[in-house]
Amino acid sequence: MTRSFIRQNAACQTGKGTDWARKQVKLMMEREYRQHGADGYVLLVDIRHYYDTMPHDVANRCFERHLPPSVHNRVREVLDRQYTGEAGYNPGSQMVQLAGISVPDPIDHYIKERLRAKKYVRFMDDSLIIHHDKARLEEWREAIRARYAADGMELHPTKTKIVRLKDGFRFLGFIYRLTPAGKVVMTVDPQNVKAERKRLFRLAQLIKAGEKPASALYEQYGSWKAHAAKGNSQQLLQRMDQYVKTLLEGITT
Repeated sequence: MTRSFIRQNAACQTGKGTDWARKQVKLMMEREYRQHGADGYVLLVDIRHYYDTMPHDVANRCFERHLPPSVHNRVREVLDRQYTGEAGYNPGSQMVQLAGISVPDPIDHYIKERLRAKKYVRFMDDSLIIHHDKARLEEWREAIRARYAADGMELHPTKTKIVRLKDGFRFLGFIYRLTPAGKVVMTVDPQNVKAERKRLFRLAQLIKAGEKPASALYEQYGSWKAHAAKGNSQQLLQRMDQYVKTLLEGITT
């Protein structure tokens, strides 16, 4: 299935993933600054209820185009047995994940080859295009909207938008912003920080009640901290370290 993919299709492939996609975003922002300065824009594209509304016939045609008939028939038998109706999948299975990265492949090629968008990356149903001309991005947004609509999918009305690079935008758990000097600043989404603080607080209550060992909190925080450290997060991590220390005060570890 992946043989036809463009390079900027970032999910569920060896050597790619969220870190790779984030790196591409930073590289594209830096390239935009070198070419056009700090006044560029980003078009954020999000498919509304992607897996819930993915048409079965679109997914089946996608597999049929790229797989030998015998393999395609086996894939279709699995999907048809697990999912009835005309649309909608549960993203938990590997087969559906393959559908998730494959179904928009023709639109990826349309964006790169027909629209000639040079600064483009997609991770599942989230994608973005960086360009210095807002009017051009507005044209592309409507063209992309029409292509997805032709396949029975709808762009999210509020998450699909055009934003100034200097104002910042959310993508894959981080907020990106381009400074006037051309530096790309990547910080953890505040909503993510808020959710992590709540998780840690609940864990601390369970530890104090003797229902969880303190190691559970350290494991949770250690995992999140490794994620946050991928951005410009030094001051945030210092505050979070102090927060964890406060939560565990008086607990024997």
